[in-house]
Amino acid sequence: MGLSDIYKDRSFQALKEQGNKVITQDDIKNNKELHDDIIAKFRNWYYVDGAYVNDKRQLIKDLQNKYTDPTSDFRQKIKVHTMHSNIKAFMAAFRDQAMNVTFTDNQSIDEDLSYFLEKSAEFDAVKMGKDLKDKLNLWHALLFGVGLRARTTYNKQYQCPEYMQIHPDSWIPDVNGNIFDNNFEYHIFETYTTYYDLDCIEANGKNIYFDIDKLTRSSFIGDDAREIHKKNQRLLNPLNDYYKSLRILNIYCTVNGRKYIASVGNSCSLIIRWEEIPAVLEEEKENPYLIQFPISITNVFPLYEDPFGLGYGEIIISPQSAINKLTNLMIRKEERNA
Repeated sequence: MGLSDIYKDRSFQALKEQGNKVITQDDIKNNKELHDDIIAKFRNWYYVDGAYVNDKRQLIKDLQNKYTDPTSDFRQKIKVHTMHSNIKAFMAAFRDQAMNVTFTDNQSIDEDLSYFLEKSAEFDAVKMGKDLKDKLNLWHALLFGVGLRARTTYNKQYQCPEYMQIHPDSWIPDVNGNIFDNNFEYHIFETYTTYYDLDCIEANGKNIYFDIDKLTRSSFIGDDAREIHKKNQRLLNPLNDYYKSLRILNIYCTVNGRKYIASVGNSCSLIIRWEEIPAVLEEEKENPYLIQFPISITNVFPLYEDPFGLGYGEIIISPQSAINKLTNLMIRKEERNA
């Protein structure tokens, strides 16, 4: 599917008429032309620019395979987990340097403030699982080159936005953006969910998804490759529910200069979630064009031309293969000489 196929005969008149006005959920639901204009942009990003990450996804799969199984050669007498050992050592070093903060008051007047800050930090660490998310984020960054966290949903129990750890394999970044300038026009994340999950997610007493009754069980680009990888990784058979799950794209996008979070189903043809990203800082409230995506990108070795960056896994994978071959050659040589 090429660019001309997606944009063929589209004038984007409905999108142009919006100008710099905020596009609301009601606009998406009640204006089919506007809905289809935005879908055309999404489909171009996903199907055309998505091809950019194919090689990167294959590298991520290779790194994950080599992390758990250094060699698939059944003739090998021993497996040397160089990558696993090095990543484990790097994680210990990085986490040992992490700041552990306790808030204390300088004067009695600061007592309430220090108590509030202490409880807020404790809430993030314990209730919202920040420590575990930090550990997983660091592991992704060290092994794959990039760690990703994004506000994907809303925690109904604690009445607050919830940031989730995103696997780099599901990320399609804006190919024209870079980490140094933070000028990404969009981020796309593939995710699997169910009708039940979509129906239960609320914010401020209102379900954030709509038209979920129109969803069908569509597929992602690369689904077949994922299944092969899943079977080869740990000899696991996919669950039946895996095939029954819904494929949803969470798209953090810039449309007419404003930032939005959208969710799209049915092979990128139906918008089921649409919300403007709110301003947080004072300058963002004064100028909404300064609003940033609620996404955290962590690179161990950032690269200007590659949002995924460079990880230790990519550096270690070749030496690990060589060490395994040489180690097993020496063992076989000793066996022959015995």
